[in-house]
Amino acid sequence: MIPDGDGIIWEVKATMKKITLSDSERKMLSLSERKMLSPAEVEAVYGIPVGSLANLRCARKGPPFYRVGGGRRIKYDPDAVRAWIESGRVLTK
Repeated sequence: MIPDGDGIIWEVKATMKKITLSDSERKMLSLSERKMLSPAEVEAVYGIPVGSLANLRCARKGPPFYRVGGGRRIKYDPDAVRAWIESGRVLTK
């Protein structure tokens, strides 16, 4: 029950439906829920210069990225950037 400003109490009934998503729909939903980072944000958070990210993209190296908005804007998944950084870790004694 939800009271409003006039003292009237409204009863709200929610209906729960089970929705089945395909794999591609699930992937798109999970991508849309995440905060994707621009190259400038990757530089601010992880310290990798924007120019270095551009060079890595051209060489098809570096963290995976997405082209959005007609391919002009570049976005990075923060989890993928962290995983790429961790993949270069060298263990020492």
